[in-house]
Amino acid sequence: MLHKFNDLIASNAIVLISYLSILLLCNLDFLYEKYLVYIYFPFGIIVLGYVFFGNKVIFAFILGHIIYYYLWMTFNINSYFNNYFITSIFYIACVPKTIFILKKLNFEIGVGNSYKLDKTNIKHILLITLFSSITFLVLNLCISFLYEFNYNDFFYSIGNFIGGALIIITLKLIVTVISYFKIVWIFILNFQI
Repeated sequence: MLHKFNDLIASNAIVLISYLSILLLCNLDFLYEKYLVYIYFPFGIIVLGYVFFGNKVIFAFILGHIIYYYLWMTFNINSYFNNYFITSIFYIACVPKTIFILKKLNFEIGVGNSYKLDKTNIKHILLITLFSSITFLVLNLCISFLYEFNYNDFFYSIGNFIGGALIIITLKLIVTVISYFKIVWIFILNFQI
């Protein structure tokens, strides 16, 4: 029982820290910021969080959005969304909804050849990112019928996929480089005189 609780706390802490870090890094002023405004990097953390830790990290994403909203109101940080709370709910819900739909279509997510979607395969993660971006677009289009239609929803959905894919590919490259240097370091240590 205590092990499950510690696992819950650790997974939520990892996701919350990484999610808030990426959210705050996205608010730095860049040279060509007007071109980067539609590339939403935190979407990759949302996808990776749900794929690797499951639905137990929903608390981290809810808390992350609440903390970000507080920072947004206190320090006048940019918010790219018209309706922050509805958009936050869609960000929190789109990946679990996508995973639920994939499970209903018999696409189980796991590790190994017995699963159709391997969560250690970057192509499968990018496919989940694409489907989650489409789910986010569908959720936004459904709510836009109640409010005014916003053509930026299409750009947000594309930006979710591009930003999520870029952060996932970057993390994959970092892990590859670290593992390469680890292998080289072990090789050097084994063959010292």
